[in-house]
Amino acid sequence: MRQKQQSIPADRTGALNFAGLVDAIRSVHEQLSRHALKAVNVGLTVRNWLIGFYIREYEQHGSDRAKYGEQLLQRLSERLPPDDAFSYCSLKLYRQFYDSYPNIGQTASAQSPKTNRKSPSSESALSVSRRPGEVVPAAVGMLPERLVGSLSFSHFAELMKTGDPLKRTFY
Repeated sequence: MRQKQQSIPADRTGALNFAGLVDAIRSVHEQLSRHALKAVNVGLTVRNWLIGFYIREYEQHGSDRAKYGEQLLQRLSERLPPDDAFSYCSLKLYRQFYDSYPNIGQTASAQSPKTNRKSPSSESALSVSRRPGEVVPAAVGMLPERLVGSLSFSHFAELMKTGDPLKRTFY
């Protein structure tokens, strides 16, 4: 996706005028700042979804999961670096995010760096049933890439307060 280069206003002799220089610098700064902000938002959203994915995978398949049970999130928050991103509440929110938006896995797979850890496959990320009897509808007409590109994680966190998956999809 190439940005259209703006022409810098010049006077009759073709020399750059100062007002044009100021406008060009301001414009390039604003455009690229918006682009950087969007990239950071997408990165944080994908990071949070992947953390939720890893927590849920461990809970479902971890060899020592029964040993720790309900204390998993508390123990994780104690072992990870002291940071708001790894607080008990944040980890719980990330797990809820994964449960609420399983279809984001397509975007997460494309965005995440390649690691030797298990990464979400499109098959597991697209499953529509999370718990017996619970069906989580995919966002109607909304591709996961578009969802992640349009909403920041704080928007998703607000939407998750709505317990009904159908209402979340509507909003």
